[in-house]
Amino acid sequence: MIEVEDIATLTPEIKNGKLIVTFKALSIELTDLRILHFINKIQKLVNELNNKKIKEFFFVFDIDDLIIPTNFTMLKDFAQFFKDNEDIILDKLTYSVLKSKNNIFKLFFSLFKKYYVPIKPLYLCCNQEEVDDCLFNPEKRSKFPNIINIIKEST
Repeated sequence: MIEVEDIATLTPEIKNGKLIVTFKALSIELTDLRILHFINKIQKLVNELNNKKIKEFFFVFDIDDLIIPTNFTMLKDFAQFFKDNEDIILDKLTYSVLKSKNNIFKLFFSLFKKYYVPIKPLYLCCNQEEVDDCLFNPEKRSKFPNIINIIKEST
């Protein structure tokens, strides 16, 4: 069997009573095979999140170390994953947080939104302290940019 390097770590954990799934991009080139491997990995995780005992969850996407791919067609596959799992996202995902210490998210997201627009709030944070504020403090969360609103304003 071929050993495929992961493009991100997946860490589900319970913090302050919330099930948080963190995707931390690794500093590795994104290839079609690695993307497909990752999609299969997160599909298994989403299947577990579909358990009736799980009422809600939160995604954190840490893209600080993301290497923007040269082949953007693979973004379609990643976007398709979210479309294919829309039911569980609508039912159980409360909101997501995108962590990016630089403007890489703007380039990545401007490409990604061609294939997929989030259906639940997606907040933008610069560091882990902001991520924690966003996850656990509703008053502070309201001060973070919601990418869905940014997309609506730009269209």
